[in-house]
Amino acid sequence: MWVNREIEHWTTTKSADRILPVVTDGHWEWDETRGDFTDDSTAVPAALRGVFTEEPLFLDLRWTRKEQHLSLRHPRFRDAIAQLAAPMHGVSKDELAGEDVRQHRRMRRLRSVGVTALLVLGFVASLAGLLAARNGERATAAMQETRRQEELASEQRANTERFAQEAQRQQSNANQQESRASDAAAQTQREQRLALQQRELAKRASAEAARQEANARRQEQFAAWSAARARDQQQLADKAAREAARQQKIAEEQQQLAKKAAVEAGRQKANADRQQRLAIGRRLTSEAKAIIGSDPRTALMIGLAARDIQAGDIQAGAELVSLMTSTHYIGTVDDALMAGTAANNIMVTCNQNGSVSLSTLKHLQMPTPLTTFDGGCGYSTPDSLDISPDGRTLAVIREGGVLLWDTSNPLLPIRLAPLARSSGDDQIAHTTFSPDGRFVATVSWRGRVMFWDLTDRAQPRQLPPLPAGPSGAETIVFSPDGRTIASIGRSEDVTLWDVREPSRPIRLYQLSEKSSQASFNANGSALATANGRGAVTLWDVTNRALPKRQADLTGSLSGWIAAIAFSPDGNLLAAGDDDGTVALWDLVNSADPVILSMGRKVGIIQRANFSSDGRTLITGGYREPLTLWNVSDFRGVPATRAELAHGGKPLIAAAYHQSGRSLTTADQDGGVTFWDIANPVRRDRRRIFPTDKPVTEAIAFSKDGGRMAIPGKMGVIFWDLTDQARPYRVATLSALRTPNYLAFNANGQTVAASYGLWTELWNISNISVPIRVARFKHNDWVRSMAFSPDGRTVAVATSDRTVVMWDLTNPTSPTPVASLTGYSDWVGALAFNQDGQTLATGTVGRAMVIWDVTDRGKPTQLVALKRSDLQTYYMAFGADRNVLVAGGFYGPSDSGSITLWDYAELNKLRADPAMHACTSVGRGLTAAEWRRFVPEFPYRPTCGG
Repeated sequence: MWVNREIEHWTTTKSADRILPVVTDGHWEWDETRGDFTDDSTAVPAALRGVFTEEPLFLDLRWTRKEQHLSLRHPRFRDAIAQLAAPMHGVSKDELAGEDVRQHRRMRRLRSVGVTALLVLGFVASLAGLLAARNGERATAAMQETRRQEELASEQRANTERFAQEAQRQQSNANQQESRASDAAAQTQREQRLALQQRELAKRASAEAARQEANARRQEQFAAWSAARARDQQQLADKAAREAARQQKIAEEQQQLAKKAAVEAGRQKANADRQQRLAIGRRLTSEAKAIIGSDPRTALMIGLAARDIQAGDIQAGAELVSLMTSTHYIGTVDDALMAGTAANNIMVTCNQNGSVSLSTLKHLQMPTPLTTFDGGCGYSTPDSLDISPDGRTLAVIREGGVLLWDTSNPLLPIRLAPLARSSGDDQIAHTTFSPDGRFVATVSWRGRVMFWDLTDRAQPRQLPPLPAGPSGAETIVFSPDGRTIASIGRSEDVTLWDVREPSRPIRLYQLSEKSSQASFNANGSALATANGRGAVTLWDVTNRALPKRQADLTGSLSGWIAAIAFSPDGNLLAAGDDDGTVALWDLVNSADPVILSMGRKVGIIQRANFSSDGRTLITGGYREPLTLWNVSDFRGVPATRAELAHGGKPLIAAAYHQSGRSLTTADQDGGVTFWDIANPVRRDRRRIFPTDKPVTEAIAFSKDGGRMAIPGKMGVIFWDLTDQARPYRVATLSALRTPNYLAFNANGQTVAASYGLWTELWNISNISVPIRVARFKHNDWVRSMAFSPDGRTVAVATSDRTVVMWDLTNPTSPTPVASLTGYSDWVGALAFNQDGQTLATGTVGRAMVIWDVTDRGKPTQLVALKRSDLQTYYMAFGADRNVLVAGGFYGPSDSGSITLWDYAELNKLRADPAMHACTSVGRGLTAAEWRRFVPEFPYRPTCGG
């Protein structure tokens, strides 16, 4: 539906040439002779037919069936995406694809260069470290050699000094010997030889000393050279260490860049995964919405899968709530095969294992079990069990006979005497109780109808049988007063019988219409019959001797109708056929029945029963589970909490006090009423502006009810209502002129004033000097406005049946971010709740629609309610997050009442939609169903296993 609305909007405001269809499934064929799509083109939305004059260019993605097909690595998919994105970017497909290739190649080159640089830098750093270590070792060895040479030179110098001293001593000895030579010649010669020897030794010692000194000088020079070489080596080592440190720093920087690139790549992948999940989740949501009317159970299971896939997306939960509130489906009792209902919302079921269960039904909830016992339930026909309307007696067909049970205490059923079993193959196939439970009628396979008196249930008394018709009876139904029965024969003839004396039944009338099912309404004035062609007929049986055809209900069902039932109040009629379709009609005006809804279940529907309060319909069929339907309001629809009677002039505005204990309202007569919510009888009405009667009905209250603004002839008049006993006039702002509508923001410092197509925002923090902050235009006449509690959004409703959400993050430049559409009338009342996540809207057609606006850019409709008595002229949320105030009618009259709506049920759904959905459907998608609906992701259970 939303796809058609989007296309209709697009074709209305844009050229059809700018539409590029994308076909993902179905048949797509252009008929040149017609100049339009063929009738069997199932992939073409209805809104797209007749738009094009020639076959449009379209993108065919029907070949995508596997996960690898949806990857940009797949050339065909990438080409298709390029073909889709090229017009959006204003470039040719080749340019877009080329840019993609260039970006891809650039990323690959950057990745390769980064890896190569890291490898080279690591190798250089390692080599430099090894070289530095080797040079350090060489420098250390050179320094040690230098020290050794210095020590050797010092030793040589010491030897030289010692030899010089020895030479001096020898010279002294020679001189002594020469002096003695004169005394003895022989001694002299000897001494001379000795002196010569000593002199030779001295010369040798002197020469050796000179050699040693020269050698020492060479050692000192070598030591100096070695020290210089060591210094050079140290410098080279220091330089190498610095280079290694530089290379290490570069390597670390490259590593950091690589890490950042990896993080960015991960972020891009995560974003792509999130976008894929959002896209698939929204696709599943669209599929669920498309089948919610025909197959609600599957739709809710698909909705659960969509929410699970979009985990973390705030809109996903709201979409699931929207699904749940748009269907009458409550849930399925898988192990129960048939059901009957009785007083006090008692339900009895025949289970697959032959046991019988008694349960209680509560509105919008699955049955609460009371007891299960071996009741001998052998499922052979849709009518294998029945319970008396008062819930005291249960009849169970077993092997052709009937077992009776006392169920006065549903927690402790007691077996009673059985009804006599028919002989031969004429076994009992159908039972039904009279409205007062005093009689039970049985129908055999051969069409024989027997009555049993249950005055003494311990000893049932058999009465004479009903006279047999030409074909025998197949089923019978009692009128509410128990005085008449309608028997349906095997030839589909319907006969009315007077059974005021069951022992002597009297034939009254045979209807002209062939029928397979029949049911009386609550007061017995109407009889509904159904045939095998999907038609339902209403008969006026006020005169049961001469029934009159009242209305035909056709076009809703197409199969063989095997189940039909009136609600306890007679205002609703339900019917089900063998196609599994359930139809519900509103018969308040029986001359003009209105089809309320259509639902669908899996399998044949052969039985339908209303709960005793008329709010739940139970349908079932042969070997099929029972399905529970909500036939009052949709799930989550607000319920009336209280009515406040005003009794004065029509009310036109309301505001809650911030404490939540008082309510302030204004009426057309210039009066303001202060209400005590705890005790609504206590109220104080003051006509505080008799001379300032509003020029328009656009009275506005501040969020806390402490300030009021009234459009007057000379401008906008502001009143202070903080002291309810003494309200006073604050100021009249002529600068604001006379607006059509007014609205305060949450803190009361800004007021929005509308003038036809325009809205102005005024800062009134200094009320004596108001400042216009912004002015913006709408597509149509403004009808109502409301600020969000944070002041960052203003919702504006216009006459074109649209509500636009404006972003006020920059108050001087409001920007539209979303539109709320789908209304059948224009919206005249708007209200945000306390946390700003809920927006209530009321239309001139007396419809209330509640939206989830947690994501202001993507509002989701939660629930809609339309009633003839619904008041939607003004709305206000209370401090209690479960209360919404609404009042006033669009029209010449007003009831003068205020309704307090309780939407706690809706809040419960929103708090945990998955839990409520799982409770209704009983399970999530199976692995096989998951592969069918969600082939892109591996299976995961959505209902806890």
